Amino acid sequence: MDCYYSKWECEMDKFDCLKVFIRIAHLGTFTAAASELNTTQGAVSKKIAWLEKQIGVTLFYRHARAISLTKSGKQYLELALKLTDEIDVFESQLRQEQTSVSGVLKLSVPSAFSVQLLSEPLALFLKAHPELSVDVSVSDKFVDLIEEDIDIAIRAAYLKDSGLRAKWLLDNELAYFATPDYLNSHSPINHASDLSDHHCLTYSLSTPSNVWRFGEGGDEQQVKVNERVRSDSP
Repeated sequence: MDCYYSKWECEMDKFDCLKVFIRIAHLGTFTAAASELNTTQGAVSKKIAWLEKQIGVTLFYRHARAISLTKSGKQYLELALKLTDEIDVFESQLRQEQTSVSGVLKLSVPSAFSVQLLSEPLALFLKAHPELSVDVSVSDKFVDLIEEDIDIAIRAAYLKDSGLRAKWLLDNELAYFATPDYLNSHSPINHASDLSDHHCLTYSLSTPSNVWRFGEGGDEQQVKVNERVRSDSP
């Protein structure tokens, strides 16, 4: 039942439309979302058009080869994520999936995430499940979950086609920095292209590691920097 037939059907299927909107926002294209959801691009587009008509705002900027969220779209995405998460949690509680959790949960998390964001939610989770213990492996490299017997891996990336399931946690903002001493002793950086003449420290696990990106969507600019030092740790 798609949400472009009748008002009754649309209202009954609005939750599905929200999930489609979330997947498009995270994958970046209607085509990728349609492929993941095993439907047509036309069906996906009509669901988004219906949502936009219902709430009276434009959710996406449509570019020639890509899309990006509007300001209203970003706000609506936060609401949609909160709503769908609450429904998923409620359904899990109804199925009594969390009534008895025990054993060892093996996690693989990036170093920066483990230091800054993991301790509080992990403490709350362990408090809620006193019979559970957690084994945390800290690594920025991609791991084979099956080979290394990992239950959950947290990474700053999109999941490639596989039999695994992924859940979006948060947006990770990328930023570039230089020390005052460096800036005082080198030529000015007025434009992103100037970075090709500077000494840059890059993240070796990025592909390619010597390309930095600025902006987003159709306005994204890619700059090949002078890769003086590389590291696999943020």
